Amino acid sequence: MFDTAKARGPENGLNMVSRNRRVSGNPSRSNPSIPNKKDLTVNILLANLRSLPSKFLELQVTIENTNPSVVVLTESWMIADMEDAEFSIYRYSLLRQDWQSESKTRGGGVALYIRSDVKYYRCESLCKSKGLEALFVLATFKIRNYSKSY
Repeated sequence: MFDTAKARGPENGLNMVSRNRRVSGNPSRSNPSIPNKKDLTVNILLANLRSLPSKFLELQVTIENTNPSVVVLTESWMIADMEDAEFSIYRYSLLRQDWQSESKTRGGGVALYIRSDVKYYRCESLCKSKGLEALFVLATFKIRNYSKSY
């Protein structure tokens, strides 16, 4: 079950889609051992940026305002010479797979920002094909405010 909300950046037409995904179960407020619906939500922000360097500040503000669990970015247009520190966002880890081609000077690339409370493992072995712009990550999401009553 997905709830979809679209946001459009005012100046440069940044299109983003935010998806809330219920993790599991049918929450019930009558049973205190079952977390409520809000506790079972994973927020994912998806954006086709067409250049992370040129839209970084706008993305940073959007992330600070929406606090997504994971941010998925396509068309990051980043190259190996760009340092991760230039694009760091407080409480988020940056994972990236830059476009690598001698014939194309810009374009391509994917990136993920993963919030610090999300445990993840980057599956390098799944991304061995040359020219494949993909990130494979196994993530574990913590259910907030969950306590079981006896």
